[in-house]
Amino acid sequence: MKWQVMVHELYERIGVDCENVTLIVKRVDLLPGHVMSQLLNLMSTGEIPGCFTLKEQVNLATRVRDEYLVEIESKFHAQNTRIRQEVELQREKELTAIKREEKETLSLHDATFYQEFERIHQQTLALRLAQAQLRYQQDCDDYTRKCEVETESVTATIMSLMRPLGITSGRWQQIVDRIRKRLRVVFIVDYNHHDWITSRVPELLPLCNVVTTPIMLASDLHTIFYGHFHSEVQRLMRLDRFAVSPEIRKWEDFVVFMKRVEHALPDITKMAVEIHLSATKVASRRHQSVPTWLGMALPTYFAKALEKFYNDASETLSKAERFLYVCENMEIFLSKLKDGDDELRERLSNCDRKIAILEEAILQQQEDGDRICDMMRRFQESAEEQVQITNEMEKQAQVELNVPLGCLEEANAALLLIEKRHIIEIKSFNSPPLLVHLVFDAICVMFGMEPAWDNARKILSDASVVQNMLNYDKDNMSDDILSKLQSQYISDDRFHREEVEKQSVAASMMVIWVRAIHQYASTRRVVKPTLDKLEKAQSRLRLLMQEYQMSKQRVADADEQLLQLKNTLGETIALKQSTTDEIESRASRLESGESVLEFLSEDRQQQEKTVERMHKTCHHGLAWWNALFDAALLAYAGRFHLEDRKTLLAEWECAYWRSTQTDADRCETKCCLVPSIHVALREKDEEQDEQDYDLYNNELDHDEDVADLFCEQGPDHAHWELVSGGVCFSRRRLQDAFFLGQVNCAAFPAVLITKYTNEIEDLVLKCARNLWKWNEFFMVSCKAEDFDQVFVAAVTEGHQLLILDVEPLDGVTHFSNLSSVFNWRTTLENGVEHLAVKSSSTASTMLDSSLPLANASSAADEAKTELIPVHSSLRLILTSYKPQSAFGEATLRLPTLDATLYVSEIPDVILDKMWNPGVYENAESTKLKLAIRDYHDVAHIGSNMQDELTKHIQEAAAHGDFQVAEMQVLREQANAIKELRVTMQRKRIGVEKEIAHTRKLYHIAKLGAAIYNSFNTTISAHASLSRSMHVKRG
Repeated sequence: MKWQVMVHELYERIGVDCENVTLIVKRVDLLPGHVMSQLLNLMSTGEIPGCFTLKEQVNLATRVRDEYLVEIESKFHAQNTRIRQEVELQREKELTAIKREEKETLSLHDATFYQEFERIHQQTLALRLAQAQLRYQQDCDDYTRKCEVETESVTATIMSLMRPLGITSGRWQQIVDRIRKRLRVVFIVDYNHHDWITSRVPELLPLCNVVTTPIMLASDLHTIFYGHFHSEVQRLMRLDRFAVSPEIRKWEDFVVFMKRVEHALPDITKMAVEIHLSATKVASRRHQSVPTWLGMALPTYFAKALEKFYNDASETLSKAERFLYVCENMEIFLSKLKDGDDELRERLSNCDRKIAILEEAILQQQEDGDRICDMMRRFQESAEEQVQITNEMEKQAQVELNVPLGCLEEANAALLLIEKRHIIEIKSFNSPPLLVHLVFDAICVMFGMEPAWDNARKILSDASVVQNMLNYDKDNMSDDILSKLQSQYISDDRFHREEVEKQSVAASMMVIWVRAIHQYASTRRVVKPTLDKLEKAQSRLRLLMQEYQMSKQRVADADEQLLQLKNTLGETIALKQSTTDEIESRASRLESGESVLEFLSEDRQQQEKTVERMHKTCHHGLAWWNALFDAALLAYAGRFHLEDRKTLLAEWECAYWRSTQTDADRCETKCCLVPSIHVALREKDEEQDEQDYDLYNNELDHDEDVADLFCEQGPDHAHWELVSGGVCFSRRRLQDAFFLGQVNCAAFPAVLITKYTNEIEDLVLKCARNLWKWNEFFMVSCKAEDFDQVFVAAVTEGHQLLILDVEPLDGVTHFSNLSSVFNWRTTLENGVEHLAVKSSSTASTMLDSSLPLANASSAADEAKTELIPVHSSLRLILTSYKPQSAFGEATLRLPTLDATLYVSEIPDVILDKMWNPGVYENAESTKLKLAIRDYHDVAHIGSNMQDELTKHIQEAAAHGDFQVAEMQVLREQANAIKELRVTMQRKRIGVEKEIAHTRKLYHIAKLGAAIYNSFNTTISAHASLSRSMHVKRG
């Protein structure tokens, strides 16, 4: 079927499309005889008799392309490519010149300039492409018109298919001629098979090119492998492989790790060559061969496994370091609590001392306040007595001054009646009347001026003369002025209001004022002793009142100071109480924290060992060695049966010990072979005596009990789930389950199982249900009509598919959507992986069984592909009843497991049947399985509780304080985990007891296998005897 499709593809590409094709045949020894004869006819005559039906020939002949038109088209495409390159080169030159000019002139062009720049170049490109397109169209039209000489195209086509006398003609003859002229066949023949091929097909070899590949030496393989490994390492270090917004720190750490891997590539490549040669050696014992191209898959698998190991190790290391960091923070916090306790106690003693001082100060302040209050009361009493005395003296002086004060008030009231016109009238006198002159002479004397009319007029010239007279200082008049007024003016009988009013009303009012002032001043001199006593009394009263106010203020100040002291005392007492509470709280938190730390000491030591182990693992390069072994398992071991696997793993172990360079690597590491080979650190308590440690034949006892081995590893081991899940028990199925388990990792989303059987299907279903916990697991046949829709839905939505009935033809490129799985190549778009699959329309076209193979092949070649995002949960298990050899190089990128069951593996089948969960649960064979499951469940609960405890400690440490309630919760969780560990230890002892009983199953399985094999041998012998007797009778 595959050869027939390829022949149709050759006729399509060479005969119709006029292409030059080289057919490379890598394994001539595997070609059937009829294929060799058809290839001979194809090379000699250009056609294979009976390969095409008449309908298919008509379909090909009607689509034959003219060679000249094909040549014109190829030139046109080459010209388009050249035009694009020239325009792009010119664009880069101009852009470089613009950038240089901007740098020199220190100026930048705006976005509009660059948009115009791009538009011009796009126009130039479009113009040149349009000119080339026009020229190409003209050439095609000219040639078409030149060749239009056939008037009856349908008749010519029919005649071209007729073969009179065995001679072809017409367009079919063009196809045949092109096959002979444009097809080139190259045989790649192994050096050991050259003579055999020469003797088998002597007629074909002269028509073909034969390339004899020499025997690949280790040095040659080393060169080839190193290039592939180096390419994969460089691919892993690309930044675009990370998310759209990559974690630069994470990427930088990964690059540092990959630099170490790159440095170790010579040793890794050397080990890879040893692995390949070991597989070749083991296969040769079965008269089989391991193709070199199988080794090309090793670097790809290695890169995926290495990335997985790094991510797992980083997660483990990060978890351990986070736990240690949290514990360290908690320890630092408790240390601060201890250090802060002395500070709190010192604060408490300071509070006691301060309280004593404040209480004493309050007593002293109360005494001072009482003394100040007494003083204030005395000043108050004295002031009250002085007020009485002052009031009596003020009344007496008031009585004596009552008459002159009355006259003075009348005089002031009279002054207020003087208007401006009166003043103007008096000023207008050049020679005033006698009495007016007399009045103003008296006023001049009172203001200390010479009695003259000019001075009087000066006084009157002042606009505020009346106000000045009202404000006259009557209390401090001199004796000289009083005597002058008395002798010269007051004693004069004419110096009265009635007399002066006859001459001037304004002057009469002033006379009243002068006489009132004189009377007041004279009277005041009489009562001056009384006034002096009154002044003294008032002065004493003011002094007493001042002292009283000062005493009152001192009392208020004393009360305020007393209140402040009491407030300070209250604050100090509150501080003392809070300090006491804090000391008690710290003591409680310290006790709880120390108990939690004491509980976590074991976990802390374990995590410290984990960190140390991870650093040692990185130092010894166990990540890349184990990645290489896992890649070797996927590339080689899946193709061998159990006994050959044992031999192969032993060979690889010896190769590892030969590749180790230091004694530390030999002494600190060990190899384990169950379920697959992997390198681990040797524990300190293990035997490390180098005298008993063979560096080249350090083979693990292959009869070692598997359950015992896994129970010793414990639930934290990477392969523990293979046993705890209860899916299998035998060594063969454990290896198969481990192989298939790689598909559950994102690094290997697909795997192929050949020679599919019911036993391997049962294993797949158990793993999917018990180990991988697949929730979207579906079983589908690739022959189903809706397979392409199911496949695309699985890729985009993250389903898990068990694909049945896969054929070798499904791995051919462009034939079906499964080819994208066999040639697993993804592209990154916006940080998301995308897979190229066929569109739904072309897929339905290829699935149309009514189309001939030629049309199907053409549809496959012209099928449109689309990129669909790959969901991270996508998992594919492809199954086929065909052997691995039928798929050839299609399995280069796809891990392949051979499910062939050999006679020597019958004990494993029986052992797994005993271990099967379908057996009655109280059976002896299932007790170990149930005990391990129970232990695993408890360990899982303990792990979750441990993570929860770490999370709570981290949350408590986030705010920098561990409250009493939080510490109590942590303490309760720690006690619960402690009790759970006791339970785990008790259940582990129960598992160890059941191991001793389960070992009997091995002998029972071997006995059952012997009975089964003996029965089959007897049946076969009986059948052979019956056939021979039947022949004799005949």
